[in-house]
Amino acid sequence: LVPIVSGVTGIDGNIDLTWTAKLTPVEKTAYDVINKFQTETVTIFAQFDGDEQYTASTSKKKTATIMVNELKTIINSDKNLYRQGDSSLIYMAFLDNRDEFIDPDSLRVVLNNQEVQVEKKKVGSYVLTIPMLPKEHTQVFVIPVKEGYNIDNGFLTIIVDHLK
Repeated sequence: LVPIVSGVTGIDGNIDLTWTAKLTPVEKTAYDVINKFQTETVTIFAQFDGDEQYTASTSKKKTATIMVNELKTIINSDKNLYRQGDSSLIYMAFLDNRDEFIDPDSLRVVLNNQEVQVEKKKVGSYVLTIPMLPKEHTQVFVIPVKEGYNIDNGFLTIIVDHLK
């Protein structure tokens, strides 16, 4: 047993305690480069050891599942197919477990092996403008970081049609 919080009852005999779970990242394999937090199930109960005035008491046990925060990355472009020299708008969005927009703590965006800056439109929503696409296919990698969250990186390949 691990005590997670202690307190005293109020005048009505009820107790109200708060505990914030801290999950430890677990590496899935020796080759996994991203440590993901795992969902955990815990059993919680209250226990009073007793004193000179009151006898010992233990509450019923309750089981709870601690869900991990997730940061989902969504990336898409303004068109499906481009021609060489076209401009392109790349949209990036970051959502939490409740599908609400959330900002990462930091954001790295790599366009054809070069890190680029993106424009923040609103909370959790960013855009990258590529003024002129090369004749080769273009790749965009989105690498967000958010403390205490499992992260999904994003990537997009922009297909450039070589026909005029």
